[in-house]
Amino acid sequence: LQRTDLRLKNSEERAEDNNSSAFSFARNSDFSKISAVNDLIAQAKKLYDELPNDLKVNDIEILLNQAETALNQNLSRNNNETVKNENETKNKPNIIGNTTFRYISKKTYRKLDNNAALKAAEKFEKANIKYSGKYNDDNTITLTFSGADKDKCDDIIKNVQNTNSFTPEQLETVRRTNLADFLKSRGQQLKRVGSEYTIPEHDSIRIKENKFFWNSQNTGGNALDFCMTYYNMDFESAVTELLDFNGHSIDLNNKAINMRSDVKKPSESEITVNNSVQNEHKPFPNELTNNKNRVTEYLHKIRGISDETINDFLIKDKIGQDIKGNAVFKIFDKDGNISGAEISGTSQKRYKQTTEQNGNGFSFYSGDEIPKRAVFFESAIDLISFYDMNKETSKDFLLVSMAGLKDKVVLKTIEDYGINYSDCFIASDYDEAGRNFADKIQSEYGINPLNMFNEDFEKYNLKDWNDLLRAEKTDLQNSVSAENIKQSEENLIKGVPENIIVSLLKKGTLFENGKFRVETIYNDIADKKERISAIKKEYGTGGMRNAADENGFIGYNTLNSKGIKIMWQNGDSEQEAALTWNDIEKEIGKLIKSDNYITAAEREEYDRKNFVKAKINLLKQGDTITIGNDNYTFLGENLGRLQVIPENLKAEYHYSVDNLSTHKPEYFIHDFTLERNDFEISTPEITPILPLHKDSFEN
Repeated sequence: LQRTDLRLKNSEERAEDNNSSAFSFARNSDFSKISAVNDLIAQAKKLYDELPNDLKVNDIEILLNQAETALNQNLSRNNNETVKNENETKNKPNIIGNTTFRYISKKTYRKLDNNAALKAAEKFEKANIKYSGKYNDDNTITLTFSGADKDKCDDIIKNVQNTNSFTPEQLETVRRTNLADFLKSRGQQLKRVGSEYTIPEHDSIRIKENKFFWNSQNTGGNALDFCMTYYNMDFESAVTELLDFNGHSIDLNNKAINMRSDVKKPSESEITVNNSVQNEHKPFPNELTNNKNRVTEYLHKIRGISDETINDFLIKDKIGQDIKGNAVFKIFDKDGNISGAEISGTSQKRYKQTTEQNGNGFSFYSGDEIPKRAVFFESAIDLISFYDMNKETSKDFLLVSMAGLKDKVVLKTIEDYGINYSDCFIASDYDEAGRNFADKIQSEYGINPLNMFNEDFEKYNLKDWNDLLRAEKTDLQNSVSAENIKQSEENLIKGVPENIIVSLLKKGTLFENGKFRVETIYNDIADKKERISAIKKEYGTGGMRNAADENGFIGYNTLNSKGIKIMWQNGDSEQEAALTWNDIEKEIGKLIKSDNYITAAEREEYDRKNFVKAKINLLKQGDTITIGNDNYTFLGENLGRLQVIPENLKAEYHYSVDNLSTHKPEYFIHDFTLERNDFEISTPEITPILPLHKDSFEN
């Protein structure tokens, strides 16, 4: 069914009249092609009818019925052009969408031309946004969606409309960009897997030429799709950066495209940098806030940067926080005007974006006079990390981030500040891409790489300056590796450190064997919504609170249908945040997949309990239970306890309770006593008394 739908959509895209109905392509096809598609639809309908009811999707059934109707009309009609045009208008579908209009709450409307609306609708589908659309007589479609989805939908519509602002040649250049080369220029570490590449921290991604596929997310596409999916860029930023990588300069006012001349090594007095890019773009995609707590916590707790260093950058207004909680490293030109930003996410979801277009880089200078020397880094985080480790020695240097591996930032900085090539250093990452870039800059411009720390990078097998900073601050020994550092890095999920969430989830549901039931839920229930419902039921309503554990976790309360409120200690203060049941399901899944949800000791204890329970179920009255050197005769179960007669009243494994009726002691053993001690069960042999003669029998 998916292949059928894809063929229909591809054919629709090839239709000459974009305003015609979804299946107008069939009317312009010859008879044999129409018949072939008709057969395909018939096969798809047959397969669809055979599906169980819970797997059927109404939209697909409607789609197939529409296709069949349109194709049958073509089979019974000749190719008279007048009749064709008349019927295209007649048969044009009136309604599109995945949700009935009346079921959309807080309705918000957007009227677009047919082509833009259909493209936006396709993106709504991919984003699981509920919407409805109605064709109008003026070749437009009115899209309706919930006010709750307004921001998402407006962003999608903006991207669709911006698509038309770039020329087809520009977009083709962008989509055909070699992804591996582009990512290396950004400083992204890649690992070769056969004829493909992958990203070490997301090894389900496969990259080949201009294509990628992200297996764990079940998505893929070209270089433009990658930037918008992996880096969470908006459409215009992604196109602009990819065009810039391909050697094109962009006029942001009219999207005019110009080829940059290849940069050759100029004399120090003749440095020229292309300044045709306009500054009239938005430097910060999201509004900045006065609250910088999330960014400072991210830089200090996760990146290991000292509070003193963070304060140095805050005082100079170099760092901000936007309304989405991202860290915004502000980029200024030589005159002190904002020209863009290097933006980094502070949550678990990876997010990076650079809005600067003129060759300026995020920079920091703590000296008193005009800088005469400069050091260039791959990212703002690396720059700040280097400064944190070398405050005194870096005072005479202008520290600059290239936001990747961009020689244009190096050249423009040298021109703006009049710095000699011989007084500049490249401090790119200590990986293959970074070292190759440093060698290239040294070869072409005579700018030396900063080699004095290479011994530390090699000793600890580290990649970048932030790795080195955290290695030094945690006093790691020779066994430290970059992988270990990455594994110990705290990620924030909804503002909660990942190790706090791990502590919460590993406490279980507070019900006996709850973690094992949760594991069974993951193994037996394929549908995510059903899993979430089952997990929510397993946790129930309640919570717990204790003294802070080694990670700072204190306790939690369930918020019934909404999720869990989690509390943890952060320094001298207590913090709390809410996680949805969707978050809980996702994070438990990660622990289960990595075999880190249930410990080996818990499994051993669980197996022991099941073993003891099974043996208790086999007990019969009169059996002997032997624990160590003590024997007990089993009488039966009483209120979940094993009632016994001890052979030795002073034995340590039993306890006594006075019977309220007889006032005599009764003796019991708890099942957990058997779980904690080795024991054996034996059935005493019973010798039957057989009569030797009639008198004995009567006696």
